[in-house]
Amino acid sequence: MIKITAVILAAGNSTRMKYSITKVLRRVSGRAILEHVIESCLGNGINDIVIVAGKNYPELNNFIQEKYRNIIKPRFVLQKRQLGTANAVKVVLQSKVRLKDNILILNGDVPVSRKTVKSLINEFFKQKAEGIIAVSELQNPEGYGRVIQDFKGNIIKIVEERDADKKEKQIKLINGGIYIFTKKSLKKYINKIKLNPKKKEYYFTDIVEIMANDNKKIAAKLTPFKELTGVNNRLQLMEVAEIKNRDMIIKLSRQGVTIRDFNTIFIDETVKVGRETVIRYYTNLRRNTKIGQRCLIGPGSIIENSIIGNEAEIRKSMVWESKIGDKTKIGPFTNIRAGTVIGKNCRIGNFVEIKNSKIGNNTKIAHMTYIGDAKIGNNVNIGAGTVTCNYDGIKKHKTIIGNNVFVGSGVKFIAPVKIGHDAVIAAGSVITEDVPPFALAIARARQENKINWAKKMKRRKQR
Repeated sequence: MIKITAVILAAGNSTRMKYSITKVLRRVSGRAILEHVIESCLGNGINDIVIVAGKNYPELNNFIQEKYRNIIKPRFVLQKRQLGTANAVKVVLQSKVRLKDNILILNGDVPVSRKTVKSLINEFFKQKAEGIIAVSELQNPEGYGRVIQDFKGNIIKIVEERDADKKEKQIKLINGGIYIFTKKSLKKYINKIKLNPKKKEYYFTDIVEIMANDNKKIAAKLTPFKELTGVNNRLQLMEVAEIKNRDMIIKLSRQGVTIRDFNTIFIDETVKVGRETVIRYYTNLRRNTKIGQRCLIGPGSIIENSIIGNEAEIRKSMVWESKIGDKTKIGPFTNIRAGTVIGKNCRIGNFVEIKNSKIGNNTKIAHMTYIGDAKIGNNVNIGAGTVTCNYDGIKKHKTIIGNNVFVGSGVKFIAPVKIGHDAVIAAGSVITEDVPPFALAIARARQENKINWAKKMKRRKQR
């Protein structure tokens, strides 16, 4: 097992985000930012994780308990006073938590990929250094700490923007904020960091110059800047989401998925899409959605936490926490709500809403229909304007329709009600009782025509 403890700094107050929840729990590409960081550790065999929390501890603890229960048991260390990154690392070193020989330090607001973490770890052990820092090169490095190296390429100093002189500000190499240090070095040098008089904080980056002056080797790992982009405000949240989305689109395209547009299609990195599927404009695929092969998704569709079979088609529609069978066509303007299972080769047409229902194979629900809390069999035809009246004001009730049933337009099923197989329901009926198999059910009020009634009313109005 890899001898590294990951320390995730997540104690910030998130004041610039102006969110009611802590920023590290905001979602990017289907995951909380903190979740990205944890998954990058786990993906590299690092399951010894320490999270530095502040006032946000209850939120972070609840998230961890819900997301990672029975998977890992991250330990928390509280940073009671926000005195900077060096102080955050120091409270971990001074705590009672057991740490491994090497410490990977990550920011909880930087959704770093597992690939970047892996490359940093590999370079650290290859260089046999006391520490290593992920760095990046920017044409416009304004706002970032500048990295100063010696002639061998080792880092000897990091200067923050506000403390840099004119010459140092011309340096293009910036600090990425991801580090690995030996535990021995951290314990030896962390107490030598002095309070910054301008910011009134202890900068962790000051440890670099202190160690370099003691002839300790600190290596640099050049890393793409997009991998080091953090989230301090809503604009940066959007920018990071855009980076993750573009990476996901490129990944799927290389796997044989056709994606029509970079700018209007959004796909969480937790989504899986089969080969030869086409994703069209203004489509959003969220959370743990799985799309089969040779599907046509969009334009204008939203699918979340759902499973879509092979060769399915979903146009201008929404699917939430549901399962759609092979070769089923949905839309346009259809809303498939949570708990719905639709079989193979079905046709769900325009302005249909289905909720918490099971639909059999080869069934057609053409248009302007509401199906809620129902079980519908195979080869059923549901006419336009059909409604399952499932709610009596207190409880939800079930409508059960057997195989091969034909339902005419404008039918209302007053649940609970059961329709036998091969039955026919006449258009305009209000069904309040069970219908036996092979029966024709007609439930309409008797029509009465009042001769010349309209003519008499017209005359009265003219008087």
